Amino acid sequence: MDRTMDSLVLERVPTRWELLAYPSCRGLTSWLVNLQSRIEQLQTWKDNPTEVPKVTNISRLFNPQSFLTAVKQYYAQKTQSELNRL
Repeated sequence: MDRTMDSLVLERVPTRWELLAYPSCRGLTSWLVNLQSRIEQLQTWKDNPTEVPKVTNISRLFNPQSFLTAVKQYYAQKTQSELNRL
């Protein structure tokens, strides 16, 4: 508990939080703002999963490569294209 309090006082992300979260070099305040933005983006998608967003902030995704792969798969199915050629 002391380590966590020390991290908070020094404006650092506590080690226990880092183990459960995404990698980042941000300070605590910036990290929390970024985390909130990520959560809001995911909640928007959860609330309306059939609506594809026109703009996606990839830097807020926990695993951007998976998202890009899913977009390519969706496009390949929609256009009857080969996934390997995209």
